This record gives sequence, structure tokens and C-alpha cells, in this order.
Amino acid sequence: MFCALVLLLAPPLITGGTTNTLMVDPNVDKFVASIQSTFEKAYPIEPPPGRPASKSELQTIHDRRCFLQENAQVVEYFTNNLNKNTELGRQSLPILAATPCLGFDSLGNNLAAYFENVVCANVVGLHYYSLAHVWEPSTNHQPSPFLKSIPDKIIHPQPLLDAKVVRAKVKTSCKCQGSCHERPLAAWVKGLDIIRPIFDRAVRNHLAHIGSNSTVVSKRDLSTAAEGTALPLIPEAAVHYRCGDNFVTHYGFLPFRAFSENIPSNVSTLYVLAEERDRKTAQRPHLAAKCDALFPQLFAFLKEKFPRTTILIRRGDDLHTDMARLTYAKHVVCSVSTFCLWPALTNPQPQQVFFPRSKLVVGGRTDIQLGFQWLLDPPVLLGKTLEALPPAAFAKALAQTAKP
Repeated sequence: MFCALVLLLAPPLITGGTTNTLMVDPNVDKFVASIQSTFEKAYPIEPPPGRPASKSELQTIHDRRCFLQENAQVVEYFTNNLNKNTELGRQSLPILAATPCLGFDSLGNNLAAYFENVVCANVVGLHYYSLAHVWEPSTNHQPSPFLKSIPDKIIHPQPLLDAKVVRAKVKTSCKCQGSCHERPLAAWVKGLDIIRPIFDRAVRNHLAHIGSNSTVVSKRDLSTAAEGTALPLIPEAAVHYRCGDNFVTHYGFLPFRAFSENIPSNVSTLYVLAEERDRKTAQRPHLAAKCDALFPQLFAFLKEKFPRTTILIRRGDDLHTDMARLTYAKHVVCSVSTFCLWPALTNPQPQQVFFPRSKLVVGGRTDIQLGFQWLLDPPVLLGKTLEALPPAAFAKALAQTAKP
């Protein structure tokens, strides 16, 4: 349990009478400490003593602790237990408790669930609290500086105390049933003024922690600069290019011309940021082979289109550093991924940040303004239409510069 960060958010309009009022303990800290203690006893994070947990045991522990991630689950648990005795004690305070279980894996999606619950609580008039804020076995569940800056407790300055009104507002304000980044009616869409400072603070805390202003070219990189060259930590232009698991459902790939058409050709530095080669491809080596063919083809394309630019393609760098690059670069093009969504809507240069239209974010509704620019042309090529292509043909299809 780490020190909670408390933010005071602008209160929503509070309506309704004072009947059926929730009994309020003025010491919220005391209450959340109590339910946290009870939660840890009911859902311990540690495996049986004397040996490390197996993969299946870790999954079981995760599933038990992280049972309140999606907003629909959180809201159902809250409304069903107002003023009732539960395994976490009597739910007598206006607190929306969740278990976001933030970590390295699926960070973009899990942030979406977290932000949905935070905004839902704020709109309704509830405090917010994370019971299981972090899930990261690789660090023994210790939060990174980035995650430590994501608040696990948010105090509403004017909490709504009428249980009947709370139930009614939850039904009208918190409608997301799951995968809230995909839902145009999700609460987070209207809570950008809450999300942006939280995310920006986390990124800045990460940068302060690493204490570096450079990106050193390694032999694993594809770069026009020599190995060992110290380039800026934050490039002038950044491209997020997710590859390995973008062959599924409504994920997909941007043709390369999206970069030459939306990034000025005279930028000083351009970094392409991609996931680790083996991320979600260990059991599907044919997909890893396609990505291996894609990045050299993309490198050749960028060298031709940006002849005076220092180019770097890096796979598998620190997640939070990549998020910082995407948040503060002056020109950004995202791939179909929630990893890039939060940097895109926080970037202070929204006119130069492009996010591709897809069902992944607000169902493809480009009439919903999230600050950045929706990228409509070239359209995303769905991964399921490209998966059958051999690696070389796959890369060539994305490198085509002619418009259909």
C-alpha cells in the first residue's frame, strides 16, 4: 500500500433531497483503510509461503483481486451494497471502490477502465478509491513512478449523500458495460479535463525519475544515426506503430503514407515506437515474422520521405518513456491502440496529433471530439485482411504510396 494521492475535482451539479441519506464518516481515510485491510485479508496477493507462485496461481490471484475493473462491475457492486454489510464492511460512505490492477500489460485498456470509474464517480458525486491499484508480478506489485502518480484515492468536495438520488444518477451517468474506450456513451469521453492532468502528472513524474534527456542509439535500433549517438529523449515527431497483436478484430495497420502526409518533411527527429518483438507473438511466430519484415520496409520509406531527418525505429523501450515521447512530441501519429490514446488526448499540440478512425475508440465516431485530429485517410487496413499475406507482401502492401 503506497501513499494515496488526493485530488480535489470540480463538483458536478448536486440535485435531490435529503431522504435516505447515506451515513457519512468524516474521516474517509479511516474508512478506506478499514476496507483495504479487509480486502487484503479476503484476497491476499501472496501465494502460499515457501515457494513462488506458478503462472496458473498468479492468474487465480489476479482474477480474485481484480474483480472490479470494468465500470459495469464497479457500479453494480456499489449500488447493490449501499448501506449493506458486505465482506468489505458496511458500505455507508459515498465511495466508488474499484480494482484497476494497473501494470505493464494492457496498460492502455486498463487506464480506460480506471478513467471511466474516476469520471463516473466525479459526475455522480462520489469519492473514488482503488482497492487493488497495481498488479505487476515482475516488480512484486510495487508501482513504478508513473503508476504511483496515478491517484488511488480521489476526494469529491461535495459528495452526494442521498442514496436514492445516487442510484438514479449512476444509472444515467455511468452506462458503459465494458471496453469503455470503445463506447461513445462512456463517461470518460466527457471527462477529459479530469483525465488530462492525471495522465500529464504521471508522465512528468516518470521523466523526473529517469533523469535523462537523451535517447542513445543501440545496435537493436534501426536509425540513420550511428550506434551510441545521443539523440533527444523527446523527438520532434513520434509515430506509434503497434504490430504483433494488431491482426485481430477491429485492430489494424496504417499505410506508411499516413506519416509522410501528416508529418512535415523537415522535422529534425522522427522516432517510431513499437512494442517488444515477442509481445503476444511467442505462440504465433508467423506474426512476429511479419513485423520483422515491416520495420525495415518502414525504415526505407521514412529515409526516402524524410531525407534530412534523423530517424530512429525502436522496439520494446520502456513503456512510460514511450508514453512521454508521444505526449510531448510536436507531431504525433498513433496506431490503432489505446496505448497511444491517452498521450494523444493529453499532448499540448492537439492540431498536430493524429489518431486513426477505428471501432477501438468511441466506436469510430469521429463526430466526438477528443482534442486530437481524427485520421480518416489513409484508412486503417484491418489486420484480419492482411494476416494471410507472406511477410514481404504484408510489408509491401503497407508501403504502397498511391491512393486507391
